[in-house]
Amino acid sequence: AGIKLVQQVGPANIRREVQALTGALKEGAMRRGWNLVSPVDPNRHGALVTLRSHKVDLLVKLLADDGIIISHRDDNLRVSPHFYNNLDDISRLIDCLTKHRQLLV
Repeated sequence: AGIKLVQQVGPANIRREVQALTGALKEGAMRRGWNLVSPVDPNRHGALVTLRSHKVDLLVKLLADDGIIISHRDDNLRVSPHFYNNLDDISRLIDCLTKHRQLLV
């Protein structure tokens, strides 16, 4: 079922949508001065945006309390939007991260 959905939407369409979402997140992070670990150039990364946090476990918990489920590795918050997400999801994430900005490096 998943492969059929990807074929229906089309890999090129999915890539464009994911690039738009990751681009919006990266732009929002840079405007706010957050430590963006991911490359800015969309040709140098995939669907993952990584932000540095000095208390990543706490940040992940607070985001979960806000209804945002996200992963982390080491001191990095890992955001992986996909084609089923939209710009409202990214805006909501940025708003929640702004609320907890003291936990970002």
